Amino acid sequence: MKVKRFSTTRNKELKCTDPESYIDENGILYPRLAKMPIQDLSLIANFRVEMMKRYYTGDIQEVDYSIVELLMDGLSDIPVRHRISCFENAVFIQIKYPPKLYATDDTNYISIELAAHIFSLTTSDMTDIADEDGELYEDEDGHSLVSLEWLIDTYEDRLCQLVNYEKLSFKTDGQGEISIIIERDLE
Repeated sequence: MKVKRFSTTRNKELKCTDPESYIDENGILYPRLAKMPIQDLSLIANFRVEMMKRYYTGDIQEVDYSIVELLMDGLSDIPVRHRISCFENAVFIQIKYPPKLYATDDTNYISIELAAHIFSLTTSDMTDIADEDGELYEDEDGHSLVSLEWLIDTYEDRLCQLVNYEKLSFKTDGQGEISIIIERDLE
C-alpha cells in the first residue's frame, strides 16, 4: 500500500498526521480506514453513539467519508471545507476556511464563528457560552474571538461526555486551516 503525504512539516502535538496516514508516538504507521466508523461520526456530530444508532436499522458500522464531508460542508453556516480521516485509534478533522473572513493575527485565538462551527452550535449560542465563561474577546477590528486554550478545554469536556478518548490535539495557523486529532481509547 502506498501512503500519500501532503506535507513534510508537522506540529509535534499532531505528530506525523495528515488526512492519509497517522504515525503514533511509538512510530507505528496507521493507514486511513476505508470508511468512517459510526462511533467517529457520532464524535464529530456531538451525539452519543447510541443516539446515532437509533437512526439506522441493521448493522451499519461505517459511513463513506465523502458523505460525511459533504454533510459537514453543506450544513455549515460559514463557508468551510472538511477533510475527515479515521484510523484504528484516532480521528483526523481538517477544516479549511477563507482567511479573509476568519483569520486572526494571533494563533492563540480563533473566531467565534469557527468555534461555533466546531461545536455544531449557532454563533449566538457559542457567544453566550464563551461570555458566560468570561472567555469572549474582541480584536481591534471588533471581531469576536475565543482563546484556543479555552476552546480545547471546552471541547475536551464535551468529548468526556460522549466517548472514551485519550488525547486531543488542536492546531491552527490562523490563516485558513484548523486540524484536530482525537485519539480514541482502544477498549
